[in-house]
Amino acid sequence: MPQKKPSSDSSPPAALGIVDMIIDTIESSYRDISAIISARIDLAKLDLAEIIASVLASAVIGLIGLIGLAYLMVALALFLGEVLGKPSLGFFIMGMILSGLAVYLAKVSPDLLKNFFWRLVFTKLDELERQRSNTNAGT
Repeated sequence: MPQKKPSSDSSPPAALGIVDMIIDTIESSYRDISAIISARIDLAKLDLAEIIASVLASAVIGLIGLIGLAYLMVALALFLGEVLGKPSLGFFIMGMILSGLAVYLAKVSPDLLKNFFWRLVFTKLDELERQRSNTNAGT
């Protein structure tokens, strides 16, 4: 039987199959990693949107509360003025009370409001984290 001489310019078919498998594996891994990164970015965007929506909702509720508080202070000032016989005295007393509160918060206990808002923010973030973990655990 005549022996075939292997050609030097062509690779064996088995070697080409392994190279193709390695290339396919690398390409599919790249596609998978790209999809995972893209999904993580989308999840981060959704988390950020949820936090922003929550902060804005809290800000609107706070603004409505401040407007209500302003009406109550005006009503109290008018009531005090009526009781004292002069409307200006009611507004003067309310001004003194609010000024005293501002001085107390600024000089006596300056960290009181800062700590209150820190606790409020961290409580809200903790609540959002628990909601997200409950949603992830449910799916």
